[in-house]
Amino acid sequence: METRLRVGRAIAKTEEEVAPQLMEQIKRHHPEEKPPALATDGKGAYREAMLCTWGTVPEYSGQGRPPTVPKPAEDWQYLQVIKKREGSKLVSVTTKVIYGDPDEVKKILGEHTAYVERTNLTSRQMNGRLVRKTLSFSKELRFLKAASALEDAFCAPRCAITTKMGKRATHTRCVRRRIEPNCRGQIPVGGNGHTSETETTACS
Repeated sequence: METRLRVGRAIAKTEEEVAPQLMEQIKRHHPEEKPPALATDGKGAYREAMLCTWGTVPEYSGQGRPPTVPKPAEDWQYLQVIKKREGSKLVSVTTKVIYGDPDEVKKILGEHTAYVERTNLTSRQMNGRLVRKTLSFSKELRFLKAASALEDAFCAPRCAITTKMGKRATHTRCVRRRIEPNCRGQIPVGGNGHTSETETTACS
């Protein structure tokens, strides 16, 4: 399964607040599945969020104190990419495997966060409210949530899943819809908006 479809979006002041919300959104898609292979930077609280969302408390063996802390499963895969900076200069990049076999995790995820960083750049290009040091920041939280939802609905490219069944493969398509501003420079919302042509490209 290969896709660039965004499966979740959370807005908060810190990554510690975002991580549990994002993990809950991902679990809602596949409640019975294990957490997906994950690569993040060294910040945030994704390890704790994964444990709270998917972790299970071991069964009581009958000896000692009953366990109360959830534990990860053996098939989890989680990698942290830790970047060290001096001022604005990147000095070094190291990786740390949190869950899973180190060789297998690095083979599956690589040793970078390039894909999510590229997604963040795309969001900043399409949504001026996310640009750093900008005058177009949202003055109210509800405006930021509305603008982010608009980006997900109309601006972000859509890639559905390619499913392989034996020798047959079903390929869906990516759709990118470009929204043109009106004469006042506003982005129209609704059925009477000035929406330009829809660009459709095949996914592989």
